[in-house]
Amino acid sequence: PSFFETSNGGKPVVDMKAFTEALTGNKISPHFLDMTVDEEKEIPPPLFFAVGTKNEKFVKLLVEARADARLRFQGEKMWNGIRKGMTALEAASNMKGRFIGTILETKYEAIEELLRAEEDRLRGWKSGRMVTHNAQQRHRQTCAAMGMGRVPTGFRSSCNGTSSVETEV
Repeated sequence: PSFFETSNGGKPVVDMKAFTEALTGNKISPHFLDMTVDEEKEIPPPLFFAVGTKNEKFVKLLVEARADARLRFQGEKMWNGIRKGMTALEAASNMKGRFIGTILETKYEAIEELLRAEEDRLRGWKSGRMVTHNAQQRHRQTCAAMGMGRVPTGFRSSCNGTSSVETEV
């Protein structure tokens, strides 16, 4: 908790250098990454702190350290735009929408990308596609062998002549 100090304006800030050193030196328990930092000062778990303070480098550090990207915010009061029940990704996406056309939109977009990639990793998805992509390719090959011809990418065929658009993740 000593990594989170209150600045002159009364808002908490993180000492990135000290936090990074402690994290890489195994001086921070992995469980700390998913815990409320300070209930009295209302400082949320580090990942929500990073999103709420628009700190892309901190989000990246926490994701690499395997902070739980699927954790839901438990604070009773909204904190820096993050409402109870939101994941960090939902919070970043929600805040990005408030800043369309500004530099903050770009910041939140980068944060959103980091969090989305981590959630995809946790789901077992790779390179923007579900692990079952190979099964979909085999299905297309089977349909082609049945005389349907080559089924174009972006379409899923039931091999009975009907098709539906397939969306990539």
